[in-house]
Amino acid sequence: MKPIFRKFSFREYQHDSNMCPVMIVTPDDGNYMHTFFDVDPISPSGTYLACIKLPFVDRLPKSEDAATVCIINLKTQEIADVYQTKGWGLCVGAHVCWGKSDNQLLFNDKEDGSVFSIEYHLESGTTRKLCHEFYQVTRDGRWGFGPSLALLNNVQKGYGVTLDDKFDITPTSSLADDEGLWRLDIENNSAHLILTKKDVFNLLPDKKPFENCEMVFFHTKISPNQKRLMQMIRCKTPESNDATGRTGQLRFIVTCDLDGGNAKIALPFELWGPDSHHPDWYPDSEWITMNLRFNGYLRFVKFKQDGSSLQIMYPHLPGSGHPSTSKNLRWFMTDTYPYENFANHDKEIPIRLINSQTGEDRNILYIWSLSAEVPFDFRNDLHPVWNQDDTKIVFNGVVNDKRQVLIADVKDLVK
Repeated sequence: MKPIFRKFSFREYQHDSNMCPVMIVTPDDGNYMHTFFDVDPISPSGTYLACIKLPFVDRLPKSEDAATVCIINLKTQEIADVYQTKGWGLCVGAHVCWGKSDNQLLFNDKEDGSVFSIEYHLESGTTRKLCHEFYQVTRDGRWGFGPSLALLNNVQKGYGVTLDDKFDITPTSSLADDEGLWRLDIENNSAHLILTKKDVFNLLPDKKPFENCEMVFFHTKISPNQKRLMQMIRCKTPESNDATGRTGQLRFIVTCDLDGGNAKIALPFELWGPDSHHPDWYPDSEWITMNLRFNGYLRFVKFKQDGSSLQIMYPHLPGSGHPSTSKNLRWFMTDTYPYENFANHDKEIPIRLINSQTGEDRNILYIWSLSAEVPFDFRNDLHPVWNQDDTKIVFNGVVNDKRQVLIADVKDLVK
């Protein structure tokens, strides 16, 4: 059945700090969020925004809890509920993303112990069940890539899919050759394992720290030129903090071609220090940016995807949040966490816009995103993401006690 749209009104987000117009583009009837800071939720034509409506925000989902995949018409200010999915988490929802056109929306779901993905066709309202899950999809909608999402909750909640306790979701050892990074052929509905844990283990120059670890493939990111993959690896040690996944884990980054070949260690575990986080592809597909801790200070860094040329980008600026770069390389944008030292007197957090040439750092808006005392697994990350032409920033926030999706119009700030 074709989607049934219903009217609602966007609202202006008014705040004395705003340096640009900001609109709330989700209804105030519940809690909504978009996917992640590297997934543009606006459709290829610019007409629609895809998001998730959460059934609750004060507990982790159980195996049979369903969230709602929604599509918002940005031109007519209408919303349609298009699918009920049980394959979601509190941080990134169901990994909802657009394919090659407005007629191809993709996301994950599950039945019992089986996790899979769905291709939704907006024009007809029909769905097609795909044989495997994904973390990200290529822009042409042909390929999906990612690990087994049921395993992700073992190292951090909110990014994977919750299965019933009767199903074994214990991560396998670092020597396993039947688990790792999968490639989903969306057109032909087939999936293949392209990079195994054993493949990654064999890349490591120092293997001893990983011999007794449970290895989990975590974030998967497709390069902007659609030719390389970035795979975050997290390994649980006996000292791991299972509650948050923030301590005691060995973490590193591997890059590879779309068939799993030409794999490289992009960032070794020795450099991924405490509280370092959130790598992302630089627009040229050659570099990777992230927050990395040096001598006790968090800094924005970049390094080549083959592991060479590590450098601090802005030595005078502290790192924070989920950093990304505009496609013309002129602007560096990120948010912050409530526990980082950027909140205003009302404990609201900013979105930062940094001039890549001058290093000027501006807080272009502030918004409430829950307090630092909220349990880590229930947090509300802003996850700011550029739209296609870098004139808008889509982000999450909390307005009147509801999680909402907002759009900041930054075209005058990035001239």
